[in-house]
Amino acid sequence: MALSKRQSNRLASLIAAMGGEEVPQPYLDDCVADGLLARAYNGRLMLTERGLDEKNRLCTLAGLNIKYRSEIEKNAQAKTAASVRAGNHGSGDEKGAAGSA
Repeated sequence: MALSKRQSNRLASLIAAMGGEEVPQPYLDDCVADGLLARAYNGRLMLTERGLDEKNRLCTLAGLNIKYRSEIEKNAQAKTAASVRAGNHGSGDEKGAAGSA
């Protein structure tokens, strides 16, 4: 699905902020007013929790997968924890190796 012009501008602004790039003032004002971007103590732009959610939503609509490393690691930890809770303690390779011996 194609993004609207507003969605495209918003996604571009969020991605620019992720990369430490300059965001044009009108788009910056819009993102700050909507609570998607904030300034860190050092003056650098950062995505808020709401901004991360919006970035992920727009990326999904556009068919993109753009994530911070911390988001990837967080998802991996959540999957591992869910696997342990479900009783799957390994990748399954151990069972296959034991069964073939």
